[in-house]
Amino acid sequence: MKESTELLGAVRRFYRGRKVVLVGQPLSQYTRQIETLREVGAHSPFVVASGPGPGPAPEPHVDHFMVRLSTGSHTDVSRSTEELLGDPPAALRAALDAYDPDGTAIVLCEANIMTRTFCGRPIADAQPDVLARIADWDEEDRLWTSVGVRRPPASVVRAEAGELTGAHERHDLGHGTLWRADPRAGMHVAMEQTRLVRDGTDVARAVRWARDHAERIQVSSFVTGIPVAVNGFVLADGTAVLRPYEELLFRQGEHLRFAGCSTHFDPSLADRDRLRRLTAEVGAHLSRTFGFRGAFHVSGLLGSAGFVPHALVPRAGAAMGLMTRFYPWLPLIQAVLVHGADDALLAGDVEGELLPPLETQRCAAIAIHTPVKPDQDVRTLWLIRGERTVRVVRGGEHSDACLVHSGAGKDGALVALIAGPAFAGVGESVAPLVSKAFALADERWGTGIGVLTPAGLSR
Repeated sequence: MKESTELLGAVRRFYRGRKVVLVGQPLSQYTRQIETLREVGAHSPFVVASGPGPGPAPEPHVDHFMVRLSTGSHTDVSRSTEELLGDPPAALRAALDAYDPDGTAIVLCEANIMTRTFCGRPIADAQPDVLARIADWDEEDRLWTSVGVRRPPASVVRAEAGELTGAHERHDLGHGTLWRADPRAGMHVAMEQTRLVRDGTDVARAVRWARDHAERIQVSSFVTGIPVAVNGFVLADGTAVLRPYEELLFRQGEHLRFAGCSTHFDPSLADRDRLRRLTAEVGAHLSRTFGFRGAFHVSGLLGSAGFVPHALVPRAGAAMGLMTRFYPWLPLIQAVLVHGADDALLAGDVEGELLPPLETQRCAAIAIHTPVKPDQDVRTLWLIRGERTVRVVRGGEHSDACLVHSGAGKDGALVALIAGPAFAGVGESVAPLVSKAFALADERWGTGIGVLTPAGLSR
């Protein structure tokens, strides 16, 4: 563990002597976090795991309880987790009370959930209350206007065929339109309640989807570019901002599928500075208007006309997971910030601590859901990158990446791509290679992922 940092000191002060409940991931994926909690002085945690997961279980043995969550999509994971937190089985309640009889533990969930407590214990990294306000389209427009961002034309219409078709025809500037379901109709996760509509066939399918999922739809012009996001942390004295990273967002018909993130991609220096300034301004707005503290991220498309934001999410973005290889305690920081235990932390110091490793060591976290489970616990396929292709290694070749297909939860599986440093060159978008790698998973294993087209590129 990296030592002698103000951030680590704040984490240790907050967690020392605390009991912690970890919820929702496979048991084997908690190995590092369990070790880290012990190193910062917390009690050995209680784990509510969604299955054993690939790889060895944490050692020494930790108290845990196995549950079966839906894992068909990011939205399924979040909604299934919400149901578990709101109505856990009696045996889980009993096991939790045996671990924490006085009810003083804090809960870390990491999923996109709104539930604030679990069996009377606070969920420290749940979506903050401010999400409901900034999810309102009028409030969202006021926010972007306040920080000087002009977004593409948009209309909010009823989920009715004539109004939707008319809005699409008005706002299609040549690359289609983006349809977003009313956020009050249900949780939005990884743009799974959004559709990219380009032609008459897409319109017909999207109309059917809209009628089933929302009363109102926001229809906006779609512009092309690379999907990017920026993480920020709002502290008492200001906002710490990290570097932009690529979001791996793919088109599949009118659907959008999120598959992780990568720090290999480099915007121009001018775009990078503009994105970081915008993120700092958003953080200042969140603090000034809502009293917000903690992690957030801004995501959108970066193209020839600049950056077009699609979402402001008041929680850490996917790239937070990439940083755990440098700072394994970083997923623990959200509770510190939300609970106001960061008064001694300065935004400039936090930024100076976290930014350099992301600038010098590129990495990616890539995985996609599939309903097709493997015929064994885990299967792997070693890959090598060609000029513009990805293929299976031959003979004694040194691999650049590995595909891993493993079961996840009660009704799904994951295909993960573990990419080495040579899989993508510094500065490149990794999305085209990722789509080719997942095509190999379909070819070799019949995983049913389907053809993926990088979402930000023109048709």
